[in-house]
Amino acid sequence: MSRIIPVAGTVVTVVRQRPPGCPVMLPHGDVDAMLATGFNATSSAHSDETMRISVAIGPDAWPDVVDRTWGDAQTVEAAPEHGPDWHRLTFRTSGWLEARGWILSLAAQARVEAPEMLRTWLREQIEQMRSDLTPECDQTRSRMSDITSHHA
Repeated sequence: MSRIIPVAGTVVTVVRQRPPGCPVMLPHGDVDAMLATGFNATSSAHSDETMRISVAIGPDAWPDVVDRTWGDAQTVEAAPEHGPDWHRLTFRTSGWLEARGWILSLAAQARVEAPEMLRTWLREQIEQMRSDLTPECDQTRSRMSDITSHHA
């Protein structure tokens, strides 16, 4: 659909068609429905590509987790095998990338139980961080040893 508008002696044609690849405006209700299963993340628009995530959450992080909805079919139960006051949070989400970042932010207060590919990814991240930090830690220990021996 197009419309011709005269502007200061020039004819302007207004075309009401989106170019290929242009973002589509969705009604707010549709957006809310997509985000409900997408870890409330704007990049997670593929709600048909969900995964079930199960994470044990430690007592220090639990107050920040307990009153939120993280995904569809969310359940919470005690996880005493991880320690006193640990809880298991299980949910389905299409927000895979966002869930990974969230779990990393919980550090030692999160223990991923499922899916295995998330456990593997997390293990790889921890190993990489450990290898990146080891030389720096060794240098710090060496400097501390030098300082201590000079003051002894």
